Amino acid sequence: MERSIADKKPTYDELLAQIALLQSENAYLKQELDQIKRLIFGQRRERFVPADNNQLNMGINSEQPATPTRPTEEI
Repeated sequence: MERSIADKKPTYDELLAQIALLQSENAYLKQELDQIKRLIFGQRRERFVPADNNQLNMGINSEQPATPTRPTEEI
């Protein structure tokens, strides 16, 4: 007598495999969360702050705009 799919219960080995998979996924996600927390809330030298292009732009290395030349007339 063959069981239908709805009647099939997972075997002990299948449950153990599922548990192992979930535990490894959980450990990976915990490690990833710890890394994100370190990047956001860590010490200043370890903290990751997205670059703000306007923050460091003080005009030191920027090109000076060309000064307009006055038209000259011959007298």
